[in-house]
Amino acid sequence: MVIRKSAVWAMGMLALLVAPWPWGPQAARAETLAGSRTTAMVNVPTADTGPAGQFTAGLNVVTGQQLFSFLRYQLTDALELGLTLASDASTGETPLGLLARWRLLEEDGPVPAVAVGIEGERGYLVASHRLPGPLLRVHAGVRSGGRERLSAFAGLDAVLNPVTVTRPRGLPRPVMAVGIDYDGTSLGGGVNFQFGPNLALGIGVRDRGSLDVVAGISIRSLP
Repeated sequence: MVIRKSAVWAMGMLALLVAPWPWGPQAARAETLAGSRTTAMVNVPTADTGPAGQFTAGLNVVTGQQLFSFLRYQLTDALELGLTLASDASTGETPLGLLARWRLLEEDGPVPAVAVGIEGERGYLVASHRLPGPLLRVHAGVRSGGRERLSAFAGLDAVLNPVTVTRPRGLPRPVMAVGIDYDGTSLGGGVNFQFGPNLALGIGVRDRGSLDVVAGISIRSLP
């Protein structure tokens, strides 16, 4: 029943964001389990932000036991705020938390992008930087708060094809990105599919002694 209520709440948010679906060049975008902006990684936030005025809503499921729903709004090009709701079938708990991110530095040459943020009860500091080659990036930072001590995290992602391709009488070929990450406790890896500017689908795995499958969907409005 806990998961069912959370799913209804999250799908209601998604319905508010239905918009026209233009196809064109896109960057591959995804979310961490709690809903912070990332790429193809499972649970490592990045220092990236979106355009001012953009709404994002999404839903992530971990092996049928945990469900995360979230809503974010980009107040400025550097600041975004939102809410995240986590449901755990094993405990019956559904804590509501804050999502926030403030980009302190933009990526510029050798200088990485740097951001601070909050995911529920945990704060983080993260830096993101492009590696040689236009489609490969590295991300690293630290998390604190909640029941855990300060922990380091890192991830690497690569965009395999930078544009959405449309075919006559066929489904569009999405932008696809892959990523690997260590979130401070678990190794993970994922694939993200970006269908135009509005829709992203992702699937991945986490190694927590046994492999957990992670699947998610996010919908964005055009600013």
